[in-house]
Amino acid sequence: MTDPSSTVVIATRNNAELVVDAVRSVLDGATLPDELIVVDQSPVLDARVADLAGDPVVKVVHLTTAGLCAAQNVAVGMARGEALVFTDDDVLVEPRWLEEMLAALVRGGGRAAVTGSVLPTSPETPGGRAIALATGADPAVYRGLQARDVLSGNSMAFHRSTFDDCGGFDERLGSGARFAAAGDNDFGYRLLRAGYEIHYVPQAIVYHRARRTDHELAASMTRMGRGQGAFLMKHALAGDRHMQRRLLSTVGWWLRRIARRPLRERNLGGHGDLRYLVAFVGGAVQWCSMRAADAGLGNRLNRLRSPRRHEARREP
Repeated sequence: MTDPSSTVVIATRNNAELVVDAVRSVLDGATLPDELIVVDQSPVLDARVADLAGDPVVKVVHLTTAGLCAAQNVAVGMARGEALVFTDDDVLVEPRWLEEMLAALVRGGGRAAVTGSVLPTSPETPGGRAIALATGADPAVYRGLQARDVLSGNSMAFHRSTFDDCGGFDERLGSGARFAAAGDNDFGYRLLRAGYEIHYVPQAIVYHRARRTDHELAASMTRMGRGQGAFLMKHALAGDRHMQRRLLSTVGWWLRRIARRPLRERNLGGHGDLRYLVAFVGGAVQWCSMRAADAGLGNRLNRLRSPRRHEARREP
């Protein structure tokens, strides 16, 4: 079976050294993409990133916008491949990663998305750690609503028709946006709700670079909690009962986890669990506030656009 034409997308911001390594790992693979789009949102394009365009497969796009999902949507709009494959700037891919992702996408058919293993590298800094891992050894196919998020933004592939059917990434979510995480979670959930399958392929391996210090990990916990709270509230406010239950069960799970911690770790400077929970609740509340503000503005605009209402007010 012939692989579809493919576009690999990597978005980056102020990470020139990392993204150069990520691109080289893709280009050193057993299967080359038909094109590789690097979307760079750095204030100034680093010469090392610009030089990547010297490879005929690579396109470098420099944007002044911010936000991972916004960058990914731009790449979707310009990509020529029938299969769109996404990874991040702080990973290194295994040589057969793209081959495995494309083969799984073909096997799954037009209503399939694919995600792969995300494993940590050895620590690159003293005590360095990686997050957002997917380490399961067994293949899986996810259908219908799930109790957890199963699509990893570090390694995901879709047919182009998927975006025509389900729309793009929510630009309010994800790194660099107002709610700085969960753009991949939101897209994966929308796919499952629309009847798509998500195929987990453990042999499609990327390595997330273990470079986060304790301080950086704490900041990441805050961003992830805030984004996840906003993502769940987005669907809960739309009347999605599954997500309403997930919202409540997530709070309960973290409260129980915190309760098992020693007293000395039950603070914002402790293990990070309380930091995540506070950010999670904050993200959910802030999403509600944003929606309320948007609704208020919409009502005011509707009143301005409705001449009949204005005429009614002028009647004695």
